Amino acid sequence: MTKNESSNKTILIVDDEALILELYSDFFIQKDYKVITAMNLREALNVLKENRVDIELILADVMLPDGKGFAIYDEVEKGNFEIPIIFMTGFKYKPEIQEKLKEIDTHWIAKPIKMEQLFEMVNDIFQNSKNTKK
Repeated sequence: MTKNESSNKTILIVDDEALILELYSDFFIQKDYKVITAMNLREALNVLKENRVDIELILADVMLPDGKGFAIYDEVEKGNFEIPIIFMTGFKYKPEIQEKLKEIDTHWIAKPIKMEQLFEMVNDIFQNSKNTKK
């Protein structure tokens, strides 16, 4: 079992499916993370602008009803925020998705997602950021 690196870190979770959003949110809350949720791109960008100081990781679906989650990455880069992002996608074989994931060189995970695998990925990101700040 992976050691929990949460220390009450805050994650923004973005997914347009309410059930999935609730599942991820409940999972990370049980692991002692603080969770902020958004169901679409517009909401996610607003949350990011209002809470960028608090958000320490973003977990975002690639395909959202009002645009692609990659716009979140663009906003993070434009604002020079140092917030790691994990993109979730069920469309990993679509050429435009593959190209964008390679271009931005960020973390991603394919759906369906195994929660323990996602948890390990999140902990690894926090562990690596802790090690680089020493």
